[in-house]
Amino acid sequence: MNDAHRAACIQLAHAVEPADARVGRLISSVGEVKAGETLRESGGAIASRLAAVHVDEVESRAERLGIRIIVRDEPEWPRQLNDLGDARPFALWVQGAAHLRLACVRSTAIVGARAASAYGLSIAREWSSELASEQVSIVSGAAFGIDAAAHRGALAVDGITIAVLASGVDVVYPRAHEQLIARIADEGLVISESPLGEPARRQRFLTRNRLIAAMTQATVVVEAALRSGTTATANSAARLNRHVLAVPGPVTSMMSAGCHHLVREGGAVLAAASADVLECLLPVEQA
Repeated sequence: MNDAHRAACIQLAHAVEPADARVGRLISSVGEVKAGETLRESGGAIASRLAAVHVDEVESRAERLGIRIIVRDEPEWPRQLNDLGDARPFALWVQGAAHLRLACVRSTAIVGARAASAYGLSIAREWSSELASEQVSIVSGAAFGIDAAAHRGALAVDGITIAVLASGVDVVYPRAHEQLIARIADEGLVISESPLGEPARRQRFLTRNRLIAAMTQATVVVEAALRSGTTATANSAARLNRHVLAVPGPVTSMMSAGCHHLVREGGAVLAAASADVLECLLPVEQA
């Protein structure tokens, strides 16, 4: 790994929207450094944004905030993110003491509806606690509902939990979760592919979901409507050949309709206990 590669990845992360297929194909063809040079010479909005990035300043700001920047293929980079191919992120901003790559080795995403039922919240908390007690890292998006319950379940047993944000890691979203996200940063990890200062944008919630799916061995959908960001996460996981599990609920509940559809049409495994999730993961001795 050389300084030019690191600088190119950081510049591209600032200038290119996540999962940009055109830029991804260019990089696959010529590499990050050459792609950055080509884009700068081509003019347009990306060229302007690249020119505005001063890597030394970016790294200094991150260091002042206690945040580290990990770029593609550095030692702490989770290797499974490379399964995203042209859509893999350029860099990750990481807050927290845990080693990101090692934390992802034995991990599961627990995701679901923001407007979750008491049943769904209970399942998310309990299963996360049980899985975290078995040395499984719990990954979610720090949103209201199932996400927050999953993070809190892992924290309750001093387990590792990872919050993947759609904003920069220094931009708390949702604001109501400021204390939760701060605690995750203290005891687990908060990460984002968006540079510092970047607000949460609608499209970035969708691109964020691909990271949650890619960096984990399994995705567990606790509650979800038929068409939602949660089912998009599950679909991303399935495309990446990850395990997808769905928790059943009442047939009258719209918040369980997405789970039932994933089992019936999407090939998801019906999960009735946290033990069903453990069966899909690496044994502790192999992690």
